[in-house]
Amino acid sequence: MAAARKTVLEKVKLEGLLRAYASMSDKVDFEVDELTSLDPERFLKDYYATNRAFVLRGGAKHWNAVERWTFDLFRERFGSESVDYMYGEQRYADLAGSTRTTDLASLLDLMRQAPLSNAYYIASVNQGLTRMVLETLSDWGEFEFLPGIDMTNVAKVRLWLGPKGTITPLHCDAINVLFVQITGSKKFVLAPSHEVVHIYNERSLFSSVDPACVDAAAFPDAVDIRWRAVEVEAGDILFIPLGWWHWVYANSESISVSIGEFEIMGSLDRWSA
Repeated sequence: MAAARKTVLEKVKLEGLLRAYASMSDKVDFEVDELTSLDPERFLKDYYATNRAFVLRGGAKHWNAVERWTFDLFRERFGSESVDYMYGEQRYADLAGSTRTTDLASLLDLMRQAPLSNAYYIASVNQGLTRMVLETLSDWGEFEFLPGIDMTNVAKVRLWLGPKGTITPLHCDAINVLFVQITGSKKFVLAPSHEVVHIYNERSLFSSVDPACVDAAAFPDAVDIRWRAVEVEAGDILFIPLGWWHWVYANSESISVSIGEFEIMGSLDRWSA
């Protein structure tokens, strides 16, 4: 009983602190910053260390991938390769049971037969295709604000590929993430990490709250969240800080990469969620 009482009291204190952060944040016009340039010092002091999101417009425009990568190129270069993909609109409720395997050409054909679909998605479950792309296509450039990232390391880089209409439900990551839009565009709806007290995080790092249409009856606390929306176009880089909640919608055929295992000053900052 003493241990349970201590745990409850600590939880109440933490929730109170986070609610205070949320209240203070709502008093200012706190949006996702849109930048056209960023140096390493400002990245560290103004965004990484302060848990603030930004989108760097055109930050990856110099990458060859932004000019070259298309569904057609992937079909031509990797069409015969076996790939794992996530199937079904409820795929995130059962990750293992929603994974299927086919060749990439057949999967791309399925996507194009249903040009507006949330049923097919190549996500981070597919390290095989990611490895082939990283080893075969040398289409990367540097991050001006974070040089030295190894874009050939499949343990750090994730590939995302899907049709228009692909939705990733509300979730957060336990690490800081750099998200690079290569082809097409996506809409992100985000909430800062301190909003976890309003999020209804009932399983792992996911929530059933739909920012596109919040069910006030089922999730009354979520009504108080001030969501931040941003469109990410080809060549843009979005920094998603550790613990930030985000819901994602593909506005078109989309190819993206994310980097989530980068170190700052020799260490990888991680949330033990």
